[in-house]
Amino acid sequence: MKQNISSQTKYLNRDILAALRMQLGRNFVSFYCTGSRATGEDLPDSDYDGYCFVRNVHVKYPNLSEGEKKYNIRIGIALKSYTIFRNYLANNSRECFYRSLVLDMKFGRARFVGGRNLSYNIPSLKHLLPLNLKRGMQFEYWFATLIDSPSNVLKREPRRHIGFIIAMCEILLLMKGVVVKKENLPQALHRYYPAFRVIRLLRTALWRRHTWILIKHDKKEIASIRRDVKKFLKILRSYLFSSHSDNVSPKEAREQMRCMINQSHKNTNYDRA
Repeated sequence: MKQNISSQTKYLNRDILAALRMQLGRNFVSFYCTGSRATGEDLPDSDYDGYCFVRNVHVKYPNLSEGEKKYNIRIGIALKSYTIFRNYLANNSRECFYRSLVLDMKFGRARFVGGRNLSYNIPSLKHLLPLNLKRGMQFEYWFATLIDSPSNVLKREPRRHIGFIIAMCEILLLMKGVVVKKENLPQALHRYYPAFRVIRLLRTALWRRHTWILIKHDKKEIASIRRDVKKFLKILRSYLFSSHSDNVSPKEAREQMRCMINQSHKNTNYDRA
């Protein structure tokens, strides 16, 4: 997918990278931009999302408020353990924690900005795609809905509800090795997942993304957004979970999250490799 990076995004890349380097110091390893800012599908008011790989994740979160004020957008940079990521690549693990991110890097949906370029070590596609796609997506579902999950979508603001619907459809396609522009998502989803009947919800989410500036203060529209994300989750659960297969349980999903947290605690010391 061809990337046409906007001038605004280029300035954001420069400023955010400088802020991360300055505030994290030797803890900083690498920085990737993700989402629409990475693919060149951003709007002037699009959020800026990214991943910053660090040696020690248990540090004070970088203060990026200056950039948010300067550009009048939300900046969300997730800190990721470089050690866990490196081990993931070294072991060709199919563990779901980093699969979506690595697939994003593989297909250019996560764009390298600065630091150590980790994209060179990504394994072949056959090692990244899940053996059982539905189980892989079931983890994604639980991470988005469990009340104690830090990724619980229902706790987030309405604009993130819109983004969630779009992102989950992108992930479904990504897990089949398919990447398309946002405007082509409905057609691609219908082609590869004809039984997943969320095209209307997806088209509405895409429309809302483009018109957010006009609708963000409309109380009726906000209430409709909240209803739609709940409807999407209900359809997603019905599509992914079956009484005739080995489903991921909430307990199993929590154990995965706990494992991730515990692994992070084991790597609090600086990795000098």
